[in-house]
Amino acid sequence: MVKPGRNRSPLLSHCPPAGLAATTGTTGPGTTLTRAPQPAPRDAVPSYCTVDVAAGANWALRDSDGPPVRLKSVVVHVPACPRGYHGQHRVKVRIGGSGFPLVIAHGYTSHSRVYLLVLGLLARWFKVIAIDLAGHGGTAALPRRQQRTAAYADLLLCTMDHLGIEKAVMVGHSLGGRVAAEAVSMQPTKAAALLLANPTTGSFWDQRVHRLRRHPGAVFPLIGRLLNDTTHLVMNIDTTDQSATLLRLGREMFLSHVRAPWRLAPAGLAMLTAAPSGPILAKVGQAGVQTVVIWGEADPVVTRADARSTADLTRGELIVVVDSGHSWPLADRRTLPDIVRSELGGHLGQALDDCLGTFGLDAATAGKNAAETVCYRRNSLAVRLTPPFAYWQGHRQSSHPLVLWQRHPH
Repeated sequence: MVKPGRNRSPLLSHCPPAGLAATTGTTGPGTTLTRAPQPAPRDAVPSYCTVDVAAGANWALRDSDGPPVRLKSVVVHVPACPRGYHGQHRVKVRIGGSGFPLVIAHGYTSHSRVYLLVLGLLARWFKVIAIDLAGHGGTAALPRRQQRTAAYADLLLCTMDHLGIEKAVMVGHSLGGRVAAEAVSMQPTKAAALLLANPTTGSFWDQRVHRLRRHPGAVFPLIGRLLNDTTHLVMNIDTTDQSATLLRLGREMFLSHVRAPWRLAPAGLAMLTAAPSGPILAKVGQAGVQTVVIWGEADPVVTRADARSTADLTRGELIVVVDSGHSWPLADRRTLPDIVRSELGGHLGQALDDCLGTFGLDAATAGKNAAETVCYRRNSLAVRLTPPFAYWQGHRQSSHPLVLWQRHPH
């Protein structure tokens, strides 16, 4: 297998626009290796803007190019949870775009603002609702006795209910992946699909966490590997787009952790004391929720066995991003949106088409905004909070060096 060098870029869709010629090969049974095609001329019209894409969510693919979409930052006050996990709660939300709701949860120690470019690119096809997890960013911490992943997941669901979201694509990175999966296991009817990026889940992950409880000192090498991954991201920041913005946000986040390090403890303890993720993932699989697990093969924290186990338990698909660590969604912020775009031409798109079909809509003829009439409650707060659709002004498009990734079907 040929691996890309430091100047890697997002992988482009396996269903490329007109003028693109992707190169595809195989590395083994059930594995597809996709190489990034050369970009088409800027005036080229993508073929899926005017013709059908087999088994794809065409209503979402029509606005596939262009700069990121602007998002609005708001604070909402979520009513007390009926299950007793929390009282009225202050939650920070970033929202923008239009169409099918995509709810995204960030990783441990982070917050949604760090993912701003990723969110803006995803908002070209979805209404993106990025929710800061409890104790992160602008969201208040949970009560001391409710510091567990189930409470984080419940707050995510309560926030969706408060915003009037009936059905959504659920996305989570790292700890956010565990929280998103647990939320879907609690209320599978809320999810049209589930996308997990390097999630802290799987049978092998559960075994390691169990050992960490018996030998707490073993957590320090794990923290060291995570810090090394973060250092590698910073060292290679010149290879990413919008690097100055990411450095500034990273510095602000680091300083906030230095000033209030105790805010990191609850989520860390929640991960270490969490119930096994295996039964949770099995519930997702039994519910028939279309799941895609995306894993960076150089992740020093979440192993290949963890990712494979998560995909197997959810009966989902595994995508391996070559030469990428735990923070790959930030290392090149176009990678996740472009993987999502490629998946819209496959099982993910079919899942969303089927979801619209349950509401009596024909996905082949439905407009992009048709989802807003069925995926949100009437007079939904999410719709009312969404700013007018507008692209970032003056955004510089990134170049497209070679990128490889692998698809491992279930």
